[in-house]
Amino acid sequence: MTTHQFLKFGHELGTCINLSTLDLSSNKLCAGSANIVGRIIAQHGEKRDECVWLYGLRNDKPPADMTHKGLCELDLSKNELGNLGAEELYKVLSRDNWLRSLNLRSNNLELTGCLSFVKLLSKNNTLLSLDLR
Repeated sequence: MTTHQFLKFGHELGTCINLSTLDLSSNKLCAGSANIVGRIIAQHGEKRDECVWLYGLRNDKPPADMTHKGLCELDLSKNELGNLGAEELYKVLSRDNWLRSLNLRSNNLELTGCLSFVKLLSKNNTLLSLDLR
């Protein structure tokens, strides 16, 4: 899938609050597509953050099931994101508090790309599963 094709439905994926697992594996996504994936992650995080904020204004707790609404698992395995794509994802995930699982297996990541995610794990304590094989 080309970046242009992915861009056409990327926005829709970012606004779908019922989406909890997104499998984009084996789509030949390149580094340019990482920006779109980052926007999808950010849109889901912003919706949840806004909900927490609104409940906080009323000194109330958000519903317990809120952590299950929105993107929690992302499979980007067997694509062509490379180190540039990894850096784009790093930027978004260093500010994200919601994504629990990220699969980047077989994305042509070199040591520098992998080291970005090692740094990420020290900043992001919500990411529980990370596959960089």
